[in-house]
Amino acid sequence: MIRKVVTRAPHREVGIVNPGWLLDHGVEHESHLEKCFIMVALSCPVVVDIVHQPVQIWLGPDKTQKYTPDFKIKFRDGDSVIIEVKPKVFVAKNADRWKAAERYFRAEGQKFQVITDEQIDANGLSARAMLLMRYGR
Repeated sequence: MIRKVVTRAPHREVGIVNPGWLLDHGVEHESHLEKCFIMVALSCPVVVDIVHQPVQIWLGPDKTQKYTPDFKIKFRDGDSVIIEVKPKVFVAKNADRWKAAERYFRAEGQKFQVITDEQIDANGLSARAMLLMRYGR
């Protein structure tokens, strides 16, 4: 973990998802959307681990822009992907930053993907994942 995630914030939901029956550690989140993503990812049988804020990198032509992705998802086959979770309305605004991050991670042999609320909520996916998590407890 790069920086402390769970701190009081009056304008957003922060917390920890503790899926003790799936992982041996909690996964911190900084928004309701990130929490929904964690639950959706945990409901996928090929996901074996989720790490919050796995790395901090420097972007930009002069390497002065700090960037910390939200999660690293590890799969049963040993593969992994770095994930940024954002509402779709912010995708265009941050497109250059995420293209730079994708280039950086590709050079490091990692995959990078931006996941939006549209994908997380598609076809009631997050609602079904939350129901599974409730039964898992």
